[in-house]
Amino acid sequence: MTKIKKYQTIFILAVIALIAYAIFSKLWLLYIGSFFIALPFLCPHIAEKLQEYWLEFGAVLGKINTTILLGFVFYAVLTPVALIYRLFNKKVVEHFKKDNKATLFEDIDSVYLKEDFKKLW
Repeated sequence: MTKIKKYQTIFILAVIALIAYAIFSKLWLLYIGSFFIALPFLCPHIAEKLQEYWLEFGAVLGKINTTILLGFVFYAVLTPVALIYRLFNKKVVEHFKKDNKATLFEDIDSVYLKEDFKKLW
């Protein structure tokens, strides 16, 4: 792995800090950006560890973020849509309840031929 690839994450963090300094004019952001630029040259082992920890943090954050987003979509979008659908389409919902079956699975007594699988769609 080349040095540029190895320290790419550190340089991206430096650029982000410097852009934030340009926007917010906070001096500590300039110091952080300068620190990140100098770190791979002064202490390469620390820069490598920082890169590893940053990438691990990103992976954990990605898992948490995915869980939160999917949970939000399920409870804030899909559940209300399903409840509204059941509220306004009572005939369709009653169709599934009319036989008092334990399952909605229906057996289809049909013999499938080879031609049935040629054009499925």
